[in-house]
Amino acid sequence: IGAQGSYDPLLYGADSPTPTTDKAKELGLLRLRYKVPGEATSRLIERPITDADRTASFDRAPESTRFAVAVAGYAQLLRQDPWIGKGFGYGDVVRIAKAAKGEDRFGFRDEFIDLVSRAEGLERLPGKGQD
Repeated sequence: IGAQGSYDPLLYGADSPTPTTDKAKELGLLRLRYKVPGEATSRLIERPITDADRTASFDRAPESTRFAVAVAGYAQLLRQDPWIGKGFGYGDVVRIAKAAKGEDRFGFRDEFIDLVSRAEGLERLPGKGQD
């Protein structure tokens, strides 16, 4: 939704007001609006997402991004999100989080890894899913 509460015009597809051949190379458009603490005006970042972004290596992503993916994956598993991959489980979250732990000055990342490991152990208990 745009700044005035209206929807932004479509950028892709037959209904797009300004179809261009350049748009054919894009998978989508990322729009991120944020406000710096203490400032009154928000800032907007717009960036097209291209096929090159999709083929980028996850292992080369910044450590904090990979750890955030682990946290998001854990949240999706907890709420049994239907969009999470069928082969993705708590062990995958632990693997990603351990590989992206980095410096953990206050031990919060270790604590998260321990929490996910415990959830993985609970998932294996007999009778899981039975009423």
